[in-house]
Amino acid sequence: STQIRCHLSVQQTHHVLVGPGGAYAVETKWSGSSWQSDYGVGRLQEAIEQAKDNERLLRLWHPFKSQQIPVTAVVVLWGRGLSKWPEHDQVRLIDDVHVIAGPALRRWLDRTASVVLENSQVETAWAAMEAHVSRRDPIDAQLHPIPTSLAEWAVRSAAAVSSACLAILVFGRLLETASRWWVAASASLLLVLPAVIVRRAVSSQPVVWSAWAWGFTMLMLPIALTVAVAASSL
Repeated sequence: STQIRCHLSVQQTHHVLVGPGGAYAVETKWSGSSWQSDYGVGRLQEAIEQAKDNERLLRLWHPFKSQQIPVTAVVVLWGRGLSKWPEHDQVRLIDDVHVIAGPALRRWLDRTASVVLENSQVETAWAAMEAHVSRRDPIDAQLHPIPTSLAEWAVRSAAAVSSACLAILVFGRLLETASRWWVAASASLLLVLPAVIVRRAVSSQPVVWSAWAWGFTMLMLPIALTVAVAASSL
């Protein structure tokens, strides 16, 4: 079978399995509490409704509908105590949705080993899903970007601080070697330009932060020096 995460609408189908046995819209759910508790029963009902919606979307999706690919809704449950359930509770059919306890998944798959699709239908379905995901992934990355980790923030901050410190050292060296203070200030302003170029040309955030810190420091130091010189001459 073929497995792929597939977005056919705002909600996400966890897994789509396609093989000779047909297509399966699969929801996987895990719970730290008992699935037989009131909370677990409520979550299970939500999962069943979601699986039914996903099955309908997949069944009516043109590449599947045109190939007359049958779609089965499945909910797979994970959590504590499932292996101790009676066998008839581990594999159930609720509202036309197959609800499978994780430990019984292999047994259920063995029972459903029937051939209803030709290889050409499977290949067509797979190609359609690949094309769909390749179009959706860039959109999803923009709409739902991955949050920046603390480690990444630390790397960016370290790059910015290091770049700012280096800029201060370079500016100090310019003051030591320049014949006039305004020459050092002018040279510092010119050194802002590489930072602007790097920020436009590079997408790596640590490098962007480093360039921003360098440019900002190289811009502010001559301004501060000019203000200090002007104030001292008053």
